[in-house]
This record gives sequence, structure tokens and C-alpha cells, in this order.
Amino acid sequence: MTILPEVDMQDNYHELSKIAGESLSMKKTLTLVDRAAKMHNVNVLISGEEGTGKSLIAKTIHFASVRCSSPFVTISMSAFPNDLLESELFGYEKYAFEDAGIARTGKIAEAEKGTLFIENIELMPAELQYSFFQFLSSGSFVRVGRLSRQKLDVRVICSSTVDLAEEVRAKRFREDLYFRLMVMPIHLPSLKERQKDIVFLADSFLDDFCKTNSLERMELSAPAKRKMLSYSFPGNVRELKAVVELAAVLTNSRLIEDEHIFFNGQRIVSELLSEELTLKQYNERIIRHYMEKYRNVVLVAEKLDIGKSTIYNLLKKWKEDETP
Repeated sequence: MTILPEVDMQDNYHELSKIAGESLSMKKTLTLVDRAAKMHNVNVLISGEEGTGKSLIAKTIHFASVRCSSPFVTISMSAFPNDLLESELFGYEKYAFEDAGIARTGKIAEAEKGTLFIENIELMPAELQYSFFQFLSSGSFVRVGRLSRQKLDVRVICSSTVDLAEEVRAKRFREDLYFRLMVMPIHLPSLKERQKDIVFLADSFLDDFCKTNSLERMELSAPAKRKMLSYSFPGNVRELKAVVELAAVLTNSRLIEDEHIFFNGQRIVSELLSEELTLKQYNERIIRHYMEKYRNVVLVAEKLDIGKSTIYNLLKKWKEDETP
């Protein structure tokens, strides 16, 4: 397996085990991630389906580079209306437009000396693409409402869920911007392309879940593994992680069987709603399940975001109901 540089991880999302893999396609990807971390001034374009871990790869590149002590700033092109993206990206001066009572620093300036990660670059409006291309070409930009240019040292990493080359051919994405971003392309394979990694990643997610929740180590049974290997995981790594964590919650032992593996949560919902109960009864059923699983009032209260008194009252009620 490719070994990336030692990283000062600041949270669990940056653990290299989350993106590790045994398949050839993932080993090639990690080799490029390693190279991107060392070339700290090179633009990177990360492509892949939803849920393949593009943001995690971007964070890993940043925190494994010499820029790791500087900010890692994220902006998603899908998070703002088109008319606000320019001011969010470049910032604006006081009174630059209506309601701009104070000047505001944009995401580019926030990422000074660090990394700017732009998610869903394919959704960047056409009118903004040229300004962003100019920034990538010169390292300088103009705040909204300002005349002079501001030069900054920022590394840019972008992600896309579509083939940007096809977007260029369809005239939806600027060709010059495309080539600026394609200095170091990294493609993240889907789980269908790296089926060999499914069990490897599932074990990793399960171990992490148990450690985070102070549980004894759990294992996946052979039938549970076969069931996961038979599924296509359209939601990729994100869906696999959710499936594993749900299975860990549902089992009452240290072994996860195939009956605990649910895809898309459809069976969980259908079983939960199979009886016509009141909302209060549904809530009690969920709390009872969590108490049987964790046997810790404080932990369950935190996980379900409810008051401890609610659980204590239910425990008292259940005890009274069981008393002949």
C-alpha cells in the first residue's frame, strides 16, 4: 500500500485509514495524492462520483503538505445562489452593493498561505469562471466594489462529480479554466471499481465506530461480508460507512450478521412503520433500542439529543410495567 507522509491529523476525517485501499485502482490514486501533497503549489482537480471521498482526499493533500499549518477553506458552488458566489469567493468592500454595511473577506483571502477547496466546480457560473481563471493565472483578484487587485498565495483544489472535458465540449465550462485546473487530475474510483476494498473499508469503519463510542471490538460475519459484496453501493464510501454504523447499532452482540445489514435504510423504515403506533410509542421504541445497545443513559442522551430525565422517566415506566 502507498504510504503517505506523516500527517498531524486534527480530527478523525484526516486519518489515512479512511481512504486506504488494497485495490490497484486505489493504490494508483493514493500515489497521486502523495505526489500532490509534495507539490504544494500545483492546482489539483479531484473527480469522482458522489460519496467517493473527494473532500477527504483534498484535506489529506492539504494536511500532508507544507501548507498544513495554514487554513483549509472550503466553498461549495451548490451552497449559494449564483449572484452571491462572486462576493463569497472574492469578498466585497463596504457599500459595494445594497445591504453591504461592512466589508467582508472572501474565501480566497481566508485561505491565504493555505488551501482553497472548491466543491462542485462544474456548477461555477459562466460569468464567474473568467474571474476565477484570471486569479489562477495571476494569483491576484479584485474584491467586489474595489478597483485595485490583491495578490495572495493560495493553493487551489477543486472537485467535480462530472466529466469536465465533456462540460467543455458542451460549452458549459471554459476551456482555459479547465486546463488551469487539470495540472494534476486525481480520479477517485467508485466502489464498483474497487470492490476489493469493500470489506477492508467496512472493517476500518467498524473499528473506528467502536472506538469512538467506547464499544468492544465488533466483527463482520462471513454472510454479512458476502451480502455487502453483492451490493453495488451507488452512494459509494459514504453509503458503506452509513451501512456499517447502522449495523453496529442494530446488533446486540459483537458479531454483525447479514440480518443487520440494510441498504438505503428501506427495511429499517418498513419494519419501524409496520405497526401503526403513536409518535410517542415510536420514540419509546427507538430509545429502548439504544438503551439495550449502549446501556448508558448519558451516552444515549447525547446520541439522541434528548434530556437524561426523559430516559430516566422511561426506565422507571418500563420497570413499573414489568412489575406484576
